[in-house]
Amino acid sequence: MSAPEAHFNELSPGQAERLAILLEECGEVVQICGKILRHGYESYHPKDYFETSNRELLRDEICDSVEYSRSPNKKRTSSTPNKAANRSRVET
Repeated sequence: MSAPEAHFNELSPGQAERLAILLEECGEVVQICGKILRHGYESYHPKDYFETSNRELLRDEICDSVEYSRSPNKKRTSSTPNKAANRSRVET
């Protein structure tokens, strides 16, 4: 059996995975920017118990993206303790 052909972009599976994660993080920044354009910086989701403003969400997502880009092999963690709680409450 022959060895699999290399992908045309010559990325290793690890490089492709890290790039996909960074793409996801940047997508979250884009999503928050869209919310700010529609509702403003100080608006927040009506079901968000903590009333986290769009400004705070943008800051958190930018920090996540920068943190990941600086150390892509480090385990991913949330930039704020309530981030996961906020999302679970908002997305229901």
